[in-house]
Amino acid sequence: MIISTLLNLQLLMATAVISGDNCKLPEPPAEAGETQAHGVILYTYPRSHAISSLYDGCQSQWFLDEGNFRKLNIAHLRNGESAVNRSGSYSLSSRDCIAE
Repeated sequence: MIISTLLNLQLLMATAVISGDNCKLPEPPAEAGETQAHGVILYTYPRSHAISSLYDGCQSQWFLDEGNFRKLNIAHLRNGESAVNRSGSYSLSSRDCIAE
């Protein structure tokens, strides 16, 4: 029970971390960077060079799938450093990588 409580507390703390500038963008803005990987164009916003050591928010990657943008990855940054990285999921799950 103690382990379960601690895991639930860690998930609640991680959920609270996922907020800030650009965390709820449904699709990339026009200023997003574009790169190609394995034949797919990835859109990243904000661009890495625009993130300062004071930035608290998210950096997301999208790809275009049959005319719709799908979010591939979202990294939450605190003071310009990655705190939580979520891949392929919109809800907190085992795919989240939480920096300690």
